[in-house]
Amino acid sequence: MVSPADFIDFHQRTHTGLVTYLEHCRALATEQFLQPLEGFGIPSLQQQFNHVIGAEQYWSSVIRGEYRHEEFDASEDERDQTTIDGLLGWRAEVAEKTVTMLQNADDQWLATPAMFMAWPGKQRELQPRHVMMRIITHNFQHRGQIAAMCRLHGHPVPQGLDFPLD
Repeated sequence: MVSPADFIDFHQRTHTGLVTYLEHCRALATEQFLQPLEGFGIPSLQQQFNHVIGAEQYWSSVIRGEYRHEEFDASEDERDQTTIDGLLGWRAEVAEKTVTMLQNADDQWLATPAMFMAWPGKQRELQPRHVMMRIITHNFQHRGQIAAMCRLHGHPVPQGLDFPLD
């Protein structure tokens, strides 16, 4: 079984890589960072980062019991940060709330299915550990798309950027 401490470690490693990708994108012109590219459901680098951070904010709020449907608009579920610094700041806020939740969790809470309010205002049975895995795997899914977009902009992600090989 994966413990809260394990999830904190996985989460920290995931966010360390996300920060590395954000910093990598600093070398791009603002127009490139904001430019929609064909072939991606979320078409720009800026929107990819907003989506990843916003998705963690949403799912973490669900299992913390803080999600409020009446305050949530699925079409505007992200802050629409347009700068690397804005995204880094928002990422830190979201990550801190997730880590604090995990620091206060125990193995039983992570593994026990429970009813949580989720979008669109419906109760869903969820296991917090499955939601945490979704947050982490979702981040990596979009980092793959971000890496492809960086290549298209002529600024490929170097091998080992988010997981040093030495």
